[in-house]
Amino acid sequence: MSLNSVNGSADMRSSITPVRLKGPRGFVERFMIFASGADRDILDRCPRAETTRYQGLGGGVVTTAVMAGTAMVVSVSLAFKTSFAVNAIVGALWAVAIFNLDRWLVSSYRSKMSGKAKIGALAPRLFLSVILGLTISEPLILVIFEPEVTAEVAAIRRERMDEADRAVGRSDLTQQINALDQQIKAAGQPSERLRQLRHQHAGQEQKIKDAGEQLDKLQTRLDDEIDGKSNTHLPGEGPSALQKKSQMRDQQDTVRDLNATLKGIDQKIAAEDRSLKEEEERLRLKQRELEADRDKRIALEESANREVDGLLIRMEALSTLSGEHTSVFFRHLVLALLIILVDVLPVAGKALMGSGGKSPYENLLAAREAELEEASELRILTKDEKIANARTRMRERGRHMRDMARLELADDRYYQEQRSRRLRRMADDDLYTREM
Repeated sequence: MSLNSVNGSADMRSSITPVRLKGPRGFVERFMIFASGADRDILDRCPRAETTRYQGLGGGVVTTAVMAGTAMVVSVSLAFKTSFAVNAIVGALWAVAIFNLDRWLVSSYRSKMSGKAKIGALAPRLFLSVILGLTISEPLILVIFEPEVTAEVAAIRRERMDEADRAVGRSDLTQQINALDQQIKAAGQPSERLRQLRHQHAGQEQKIKDAGEQLDKLQTRLDDEIDGKSNTHLPGEGPSALQKKSQMRDQQDTVRDLNATLKGIDQKIAAEDRSLKEEEERLRLKQRELEADRDKRIALEESANREVDGLLIRMEALSTLSGEHTSVFFRHLVLALLIILVDVLPVAGKALMGSGGKSPYENLLAAREAELEEASELRILTKDEKIANARTRMRERGRHMRDMARLELADDRYYQEQRSRRLRRMADDDLYTREM
């Protein structure tokens, strides 16, 4: 890189170095600028109106985060029935997450892009904002329509309970209970055998009554015979009296036999009654068991229905209200669109801010980014130059080593040649001496 380029970078750096032109800001102003993702040092070099714009943009981001946190508190409260402390912690974490996401969506958008690039960059951000808006809007709308939703939830519970009762009424269990009820009623009626026994009992009682009357007549005749009032006019126990006594004893035996038969019939009637009562009691016991099982099922249904008071049933109630009442539907739609619009507003506002061309802040930000990019390229070039110099030094060092190796080889060859000459000379001198 040339010296002029380095000097130009230095001049640009000195020209973009922020200069504090404004007094210290309050906490709220600093936080709003932070929420907008803007650089406060660059904003200090911009007109006051530019700072106000970015503070408003940060306010939109904060509003979206607060709405998201509130919606999460409502959702967690309805879904899990947790304490307020737990709901507040989860809502705060969700608000921070949405705050950072919206802050990134706003700060990452650049108006310097071309039309197609702007659409490509803006579309996914708007889509994500709409999704977040839909997620946030429903719990908040549930809070707004709380009285109506609560009444509709109660109606849904009653409808579900009635449906559960009808299902229990159609179940096999209820059919078994109804069949047992018919059997109990049948068991409470006299059976055919019992009716026959009672008829026999009535007939036997009539026989005993007739036999008793006959016995009384015989007793009267016997008394008349003994007193001499009969046709024989002979008092005392004569042959006729003895005959009547014999007839009376036979009649008494007949009455005893009839009473014994009646007693047997009574025992059979008692046994039949006992059998019918035992059967009736058995059927009633089984019916009570089935009814207890049915009541248990109904109690479980009622308990489960009472405990259903979460997010889904409230959303169902809101959907039912919107479907049944046109006014509720339009109010629901308007509120949902309003909340979605609030969530989309930061990204849309950032896009609208750049629709009229680059603002002073964006110009300074672009210059700062260009400066950083140039400095980065300078560092990269400097690094490349160092690598090239190191490679040159390595090549020079290798060439020097090769030259040193060649010199050493030449010295070795020279030394060998000198030694060979000395040896030949010494050999020639020895030969000449021997010849002399």
